[in-house]
Amino acid sequence: MTNWLNKNTENILFVVPARINSTRLPRKIIKDFAGSTLFDIALENLKKVNNIPHENIIIQVKDEELVEKAEKHGFNVFLRSEDSLKEPITLHEVYDWWNKFDLEYYIRLNICNPLITSQTIDDFIDEFIRVPRGLFAVLEKKTFFFNRDGNLISKFLGDMRYVSTLETKLIEPLYEAAHTLYAGKCSDIENDVYMGSFIEPLDPAFFIMDNSEFGDIDELWQFELYEKIYQQRIKAK
Repeated sequence: MTNWLNKNTENILFVVPARINSTRLPRKIIKDFAGSTLFDIALENLKKVNNIPHENIIIQVKDEELVEKAEKHGFNVFLRSEDSLKEPITLHEVYDWWNKFDLEYYIRLNICNPLITSQTIDDFIDEFIRVPRGLFAVLEKKTFFFNRDGNLISKFLGDMRYVSTLETKLIEPLYEAAHTLYAGKCSDIENDVYMGSFIEPLDPAFFIMDNSEFGDIDELWQFELYEKIYQQRIKAK
């Protein structure tokens, strides 16, 4: 059984994986994004994080351009293996850092979300240390969800006579993967366990992110939309 009782900032590996050749939007992390790049924005954000030792942060990359950028920002680089870039792939192959460091736990950050703040990352670290299990960033969605057959998935908390009003105040929230922050035990990755079982209740535990900090970029329209949002937030500061 996994022991979660000895978590602290000193035994957590903070991993930032990246690659240039994204299949859906090639070179997205080094394309101009509001005068910077997604990669540079993420690393600048990490410099403001207080709750993890700088030496425990690794940038997991293979491309020489990303290696140079990471080193310029002052971060340690962990070179990805060729096998870790293949698809499909097992968990312990893609996360080939799991047994390379004398640290028991990991937190992984997706750099394709430029809207997340360093404070939220710090809060995630604090919560991971507090809970006796893995931790998974999610978004709370309080609306009506249906399956492909048109059946209501969301739990309606009122009298079913009123369900057709689509009153969201009477809906129990559901939770969507935020695709931003993930945390678990390094040794679990050997057995292809990522954060938790996803079978037992709250295994992993949920870290509820603010929806305003969600901006996972996979497609061109998302890139263009979140760039505009990011620019507006920069101007507002």
